[in-house]
Amino acid sequence: MDKNSTPHVFISSKMRELAAERRLLQQLLPTLGRDVVKLRAWTFEGDAPASSRSIRDIYLEALKNSVLYIGLFWNEYGEWTIDEFERATEWGIERHIYVKDVDSESRDPRLQAFLDKQGDVRFGITARWFRDLDDLNEQVTRSIEKWLLDRQIAYHSATSAVMARVADDVPDLPRKLIGRDDLIAEAESLLADGERVLLHGLAGIGKSALAARIAAQYIDDNRGPVIWIKAGAADAGALFEAIGRLFDAQQAVARQVGDERIQVVRHLLADTQALLVLDDVWNGSALAELMKATPRRMPVLVTSRQRFPLDEILEVNELAPDEALRLLSYHVRRRDFTDDPDAR
Repeated sequence: MDKNSTPHVFISSKMRELAAERRLLQQLLPTLGRDVVKLRAWTFEGDAPASSRSIRDIYLEALKNSVLYIGLFWNEYGEWTIDEFERATEWGIERHIYVKDVDSESRDPRLQAFLDKQGDVRFGITARWFRDLDDLNEQVTRSIEKWLLDRQIAYHSATSAVMARVADDVPDLPRKLIGRDDLIAEAESLLADGERVLLHGLAGIGKSALAARIAAQYIDDNRGPVIWIKAGAADAGALFEAIGRLFDAQQAVARQVGDERIQVVRHLLADTQALLVLDDVWNGSALAELMKATPRRMPVLVTSRQRFPLDEILEVNELAPDEALRLLSYHVRRRDFTDDPDAR
């Protein structure tokens, strides 16, 4: 994230129903970046230009140029609001949802069905509930400050690409991986069919180690090399440049823009039988651009704390208790903790 830029946060809601809440976010967001970055809320009533274009064209252009989507919901169902959310999902823009928990028995059933759907574990959007402006202020402040910190950490992680032709060249490969056998088997099956697979889970849960084990097995099975990219919050240009450096084709990539650059990168990747691994992805828009440049049958494995709309999403959750005990035993002098109630 460029310290000198002013990223837009797209505010989506029924305008009249939540006018006060929209004004609050317009005032609040610029105060939350501290010395790191200055945020600005984009609202249709305050920022849409006079134009002969359609309303939808205007708000979709603004949404596509935003770094974060904030959806405010109460009782009314807005087709444009739902459209904005779905396009943010499609384009890999991180989404935060806040629901006003007042007089909810009056909520449109269509809106309730939408909210219920997003709360499903497969979609993974955790809505925040608020009752008044002070409550909304507190919750947005807390969420945005954590989001900014996480993005800054990811942004300062160097973007690099490695071509691993032997298993030991795979970055972050653990000496031993305990548990996750079912996840490994499912991921390998999907990748064998050329799918694009997301390993999704909390920080520190073991996504990168799991991806590294899958990648190493891909090489050991003589299926081809692995292209491993530490993506972080890099934009599409940085990811394309990293791939260009990998093939000594930096100039060929740099000379092109738009669809022509996508085609150059696609041709570079098409000449390999590689598995493409994108580790710790934060920038959904960059991921979407890179997916356009990825050959149709090239298997892709992505790790992220965010849920991006790839072909398949595999949840990396806590280890089962027996597996956790095995892991503890491995790290503590190879002791057997199977029957130890304190260890369990």
